[in-house]
Amino acid sequence: MLAAGTDMAVSCTQMESRLYVPKHWKERWLPVGEGTGGGQGDVKIVRESGGTDGPLRFLKILRQQNDVERRGRMYLEVAACRTI
Repeated sequence: MLAAGTDMAVSCTQMESRLYVPKHWKERWLPVGEGTGGGQGDVKIVRESGGTDGPLRFLKILRQQNDVERRGRMYLEVAACRTI
């Protein structure tokens, strides 16, 4: 039997690890190639940084991160991709 409070400590630690959101894309992704960018962003071909044999992914990086209009367009692109 576990001591009182032990379950909570484990749960909180696990929750914190699931809720962590990287501040920079390089914290999660390892670039393995370059793609052709468009008018509002650059493209990287990436793989999750923890593994070397995982699937390749397509990562689009906004050039103007603080532009509300461009962020809105990016949001629409992501929403459209999620429906596929």
